[in-house]
Amino acid sequence: MKKDGSPLWVHVAVSAARDENGRFLYSTATIVDISSRKAAEAQVRLQAAALEASPDAISVSDSKGTIIWVNAAFTKLTGYRAEEVIGRNHRILNSGKQDDAFYKEMWETIERGGVCSGELVNRRKDGTLYREEIGITPLLDEQGKTTHYVAATRDTTDRRKAEEALRESEERFRAMADDTPVMIWVTDPAGKIQFVNRASRDFFGPTLEAEQTADLRSVLHPDDVAAYADEFLACLGERKSFHAQARVRRHDGQWRWIESYGEPRFSTSGEFLGMAGSSPDITVRKEAENALRASEERLRKTMSAPNVGVLFFTLDGRIHEANAAFERMSGYSTDELRKLAHWKQMTAPEFWDATSRMAEELATRGETLPYEKQMIRKDGARWWGLFGPVRLSGSGASSECMEFIIDITDRKLVEAELAAAMASAERAKAAAEHANRTKDHFLAVLSHELRTPLTPVVMGIAMLQEKCDCDGTLREVFGIVRQNIELEARLIDDLLDVTRIARGKIDLDRSRIELRDVIRRAIEICQPDIEARRLHFGVDLGESPYWVDADPARLQQVFWNLLKNAIKFTPHSGCVGIRCRSYDEQVLVEVVDSGIGIEPEALPKIFDAFEQAERSITRQFGGLGLGLAISKALVEMHGGKIEAQSKGRQAGALFRVLLPLSVAADRVVRSDSGPSPDRAVRPLRILLVEDHGVTAQMIRMVLAEKGHRVEIAGDMAAALELVERHPFDLLLSDLGLPDGSGHDLIRELRARGYRFPAIALSGYGQEEDIRRSYQAGFGSHLTKPASREAIDEAVARTVG
Repeated sequence: MKKDGSPLWVHVAVSAARDENGRFLYSTATIVDISSRKAAEAQVRLQAAALEASPDAISVSDSKGTIIWVNAAFTKLTGYRAEEVIGRNHRILNSGKQDDAFYKEMWETIERGGVCSGELVNRRKDGTLYREEIGITPLLDEQGKTTHYVAATRDTTDRRKAEEALRESEERFRAMADDTPVMIWVTDPAGKIQFVNRASRDFFGPTLEAEQTADLRSVLHPDDVAAYADEFLACLGERKSFHAQARVRRHDGQWRWIESYGEPRFSTSGEFLGMAGSSPDITVRKEAENALRASEERLRKTMSAPNVGVLFFTLDGRIHEANAAFERMSGYSTDELRKLAHWKQMTAPEFWDATSRMAEELATRGETLPYEKQMIRKDGARWWGLFGPVRLSGSGASSECMEFIIDITDRKLVEAELAAAMASAERAKAAAEHANRTKDHFLAVLSHELRTPLTPVVMGIAMLQEKCDCDGTLREVFGIVRQNIELEARLIDDLLDVTRIARGKIDLDRSRIELRDVIRRAIEICQPDIEARRLHFGVDLGESPYWVDADPARLQQVFWNLLKNAIKFTPHSGCVGIRCRSYDEQVLVEVVDSGIGIEPEALPKIFDAFEQAERSITRQFGGLGLGLAISKALVEMHGGKIEAQSKGRQAGALFRVLLPLSVAADRVVRSDSGPSPDRAVRPLRILLVEDHGVTAQMIRMVLAEKGHRVEIAGDMAAALELVERHPFDLLLSDLGLPDGSGHDLIRELRARGYRFPAIALSGYGQEEDIRRSYQAGFGSHLTKPASREAIDEAVARTVG
């Protein structure tokens, strides 16, 4: 004990002094102050106890790396007892999993006197692997030389497993979040986005950057920013659930509705970590809600519509609701309608079956087509309604249905009147068609009856012109008679042409022709009239050919009509001309005269049938006024156009015909240069069937001149009798016979095996008549009045 009372550690050494005989003489005591040493030893014991009690595994090695001390935590971690590792190197723990470069760097560090730290995978005594964090500190003496190494290690296996589990958990979370079609997000406590899933990234695209965007302000609709952001920040501050709707801009610029739900996140210690939530795209739902609201608004307006009834009912016959319009239609109030035992009570009995079928369709299909039925008002009056029902919900008799009703009573009355009018119109139409058919038949019969007596006259005049040895005046008379007979035949043809045009019965025999040849033939026909009237006639057909796809006979008819009119209406010594030229891939033909002209008011109807401007013109010049109407129809059938121009009375007229030029250069060119030259035909035995005696005698005379032997039959029976008695080379038969027709005759002859050729001769000359003749078996069809030349040509062509 020191003077001040503090303890003092001393080391006492006492020695006894003795004499030679061993007797005690005195003692000597040596006292050394060891307080410092004792304090150091206490410190060492304390440190050793601390190292021993440390949860970290601690080992001490000498400068060569030989273990000289380990604590209990070391033995627990490695599985080795202290005596098993002391005197050995740490290499006994080496697992072989660590890179050699790590150990090399570790020794270089500690040999320099530095502290080395890192993470190792080592192996326990039982062979299991463990992961540890290690820190190696070198101990230096007073000269700075390393005397020992202290290694402190901590088992991190469990922590690493926890970290791995956490990482895997986060990866699973991210995977599940990315696989979720709903947008998912996580924020930190300040609201800054920390995570968004794939759906969010796909939705927003590069706009959403976690490190740049603290919230969704940049993509929120300007009208929704304040409400949405304020609510989110308020919930973030109060750490409560968040719910809001807003419009956001998708990556393609389209505004979409989202509905965000967020929940606060807390750590296990209760620390606020931020908000986690989802934001599904609810645009479709919003549109559906808007559509529903619009539908409800439309329904409300429909219910209030003044002219459309609305009825809600079930298929068991009960009415639940009706609008004011239906109340007016039916005369019942909604309360009265609800009290009806069945809605059939308002339906006319004759429509109950139709109403029941409607109910069955609603029950099975949910809808039915609109239908009409007659209803009975509360006051007993009947009214017509158009009903459009649809099933809303449910099934069977309890199905809830809605029906729209329109009062069509007035329409039904109009329909009834219209039906009566249509029936009357149909009767009138049938009568008109019958009258038209009767007219056509009359015209055909008239044509036949008019043509038949003309045939012997034409033939007789021709024979007289050829045989008669008379003076020029008489021959001129014969020519005038023949010309007028042919004119009468032309007038008959014009009447039939108008009928054919009206019925669409004209067929064009088209071929690729040179238009100038057609015009030249029309001029040749008109030449006698031109000379007789001493007209100045000009022709300019150009030097180049004009190829057109056309029926040459019909085009010749057109230009003959135009030239005939120009000649007829031009006074003696006047001027008439015709010219051709190309015009915009077409050919333009102009016929001009210096005649009486056309009044302006007459121009619009100059091409109408039976029109010749003033009636006085008809009286003065004659004709039926059909030529221009026929010409217009024929030109238009060829794809062309015809028009008339005139400056008025006595100013002449100009007729212009435009026809499309042919574009095909390799088509067959029709040869139609006039009648074929006479061909020598051997004398034939000919059966002539004709009920008109004069015509029959004249035809026999014409045929006899050619050396043919002719037998005449006045009807079908006589013809068949003659065929049974005599052989014939040719049949020449009228079509209209007293006991049948020429068609019946040729069919009967073919049925009996007679195959000699046949020629039809008839006053019926429409295309349909000609077609029927060929179908019956005739080889040729001659239309009365037939000239001697036509008969000779037909005989030669038919017999071959």
